[in-house]
Amino acid sequence: MNDKIEKALLALDPENNDHWTSDNQPRLDVMKASVGSDITRADIQAVSKTFNRKNPVITDETPTETPAPAPVVNSPVTAPVAPKEPAPVTQTVPEESPEPIVAKLDGEATIAKELKTATELMHVAQARFKKAQAAMDEIIAAKEKASKEETFSNTVKLYQAAQHKQRAERALR
Repeated sequence: MNDKIEKALLALDPENNDHWTSDNQPRLDVMKASVGSDITRADIQAVSKTFNRKNPVITDETPTETPAPAPVVNSPVTAPVAPKEPAPVTQTVPEESPEPIVAKLDGEATIAKELKTATELMHVAQARFKKAQAAMDEIIAAKEKASKEETFSNTVKLYQAAQHKQRAERALR
């Protein structure tokens, strides 16, 4: 069922207003039509907690057990340091072979260490991305809430009330 929900989520068009609610969540009736069975908001949240119109990406949200990276000092992002390639090793073979055989060490240990470092940095970056995304979502939600309080209809009602008050004051003169 989760695979069907995931495919249905990825099929939603962020540009199509019919696919989304006013708070940028997938519409359940559209999801039901795509999945073919009843679906709840909790079912969608089980597939991806961060999926919405502004973030139409399903990320792997299962926690992975990785060692905590070393603290970063005075640097917002640390780039991995490229490992030095080992120098080629030249071996000579007994005289049966006229050419020396050059064996370049593949540096498997060096590559494995680089891969581990890059993976740790990727996890740190993903965590920072999720925090930044959550903070931006809060900012957007606050802006939307503030803008809902100042809607066109409320502005018209305030104008009408002010006009009514002015007419009442003129009538009393």
